[in-house]
Amino acid sequence: MRHAALLLLCVVAAYGEVQDRSTETRTFAGVHSVVLDNVSGTVDVTGYSGRDVVVEIEKRISAESQDRLEAARKEVKLEATESDGQLKLLVDGPFRCNCNSWGERRSGYHVTYDFKLRIPADASFDVRTVNGGMTLAGIAGAGRASTVNGGVRVVYAKNPPGAVTVETINGDVDVTLRRGLSADLRMKTMNGGMYTDFDVTPLPAEPPVQERRNGKFILRTQDAARVRAGAGGPELSFKTLNGNIFVRSGN
Repeated sequence: MRHAALLLLCVVAAYGEVQDRSTETRTFAGVHSVVLDNVSGTVDVTGYSGRDVVVEIEKRISAESQDRLEAARKEVKLEATESDGQLKLLVDGPFRCNCNSWGERRSGYHVTYDFKLRIPADASFDVRTVNGGMTLAGIAGAGRASTVNGGVRVVYAKNPPGAVTVETINGDVDVTLRRGLSADLRMKTMNGGMYTDFDVTPLPAEPPVQERRNGKFILRTQDAARVRAGAGGPELSFKTLNGNIFVRSGN
């Protein structure tokens, strides 16, 4: 792993809040699978012909005091692990403990990580964030991209060979695939529309899922639109709650 120069910037805002910004670039060799688990911040992924993963990271801290800023520096870290060609990046901190007593008001700081990744185009991926939008471009692998508050835009350079899931809660899902697509599309939105310019045919509705709860059987419908492009193939699943879904045909 090679490290570029690290830039640190610490200022005190006019209203008394202490702020800190650092940028860093890391390179990981021989990676064919990328997992990124972020919390607050944007994620931009670009596929390319190389075999390394290059990660540009911007970390920003806003704190109510210098002491709280120092606490944020110690408590919130980016963990990077490599094993058998898989790279895992995890933004870790007290918020991972699921403790009801922990929160931004208690901590006195807020930390944001913005990521820009260059990955091998055919690498598999699982990228997640909570508060922030997400963009993936020039990719050709199977995988998953999800956020909660933000849109997700994906542009494929080559149609994926396996299953893909793209989802958010608040925002649009906008995916561009290549002509000649053969896949089964699964699309679901609660408050929005679903659009595609591929020639598709409807697939049968999914059967309801049966659950046993408090001694009673409950049937839960899937309520998703399912269509087939071309001869069918891997399932490409696109989901949002508040937003539109666009599945576009690229050149």
